[in-house]
Parts: sequence; structure tokens; C-alpha cells
Amino acid sequence: MAKYNIPLTNVIRHYDMTKKMCPEPFVRDNTAWVNFKKQLAEEQNNSKLEEEAENVVEKITVKINGKEYKANRILNESLNYICIQDLEQAGFDIGYAVST
Repeated sequence: MAKYNIPLTNVIRHYDMTKKMCPEPFVRDNTAWVNFKKQLAEEQNNSKLEEEAENVVEKITVKINGKEYKANRILNESLNYICIQDLEQAGFDIGYAVST
């Protein structure tokens, strides 16, 4: 993270955005994921990063063309990051390369 100047808020699971079961142990056990992010924050020795480690996926309702859909999101610095797989229910064709 330090080498490439990646903030802790940008450390997310593939699962959070694509529903790809990656990294599987952290998808299966969200507490392990939160603890991992807290550990990263502690290594950075920065209380702001520790607060950011609390960022978790929330269940929300989004409205697209007047219809409501359930989705997962991460709210970070007033930006919503919505799981693209959740948009399939709205008729979007979503996919990813299994090799990634």
C-alpha cells in the first residue's frame, strides 16, 4: 500500500463489487475481513485509517428508471460504490473474466 500510495479506503474485496468469491476466506467471514483491515490500519499507525477500516458493505435500495432494486454498497468520502452484480436484476448484462 505504501509503495503505490494506496489508501486503506481503496482496499476492497473483489466480492464487494463483482460478487466473485474473492478472497474466499474474507467473503465467508466478514469479521475476518474487518479485522484484516484494522490490522492494516494498525501497521500504518494512523487513527484515521483505523476509522476507515470500519467501512463495510451495506445493503441499500437503489432506484433505476423509477424502479427500486436491492444492492450492496460501500460509502467512502461521500461516494457510493455499488456492486455491479446487483444491477443484473435491473436488466444489465454483467460479467467478468474468470481468469482474473
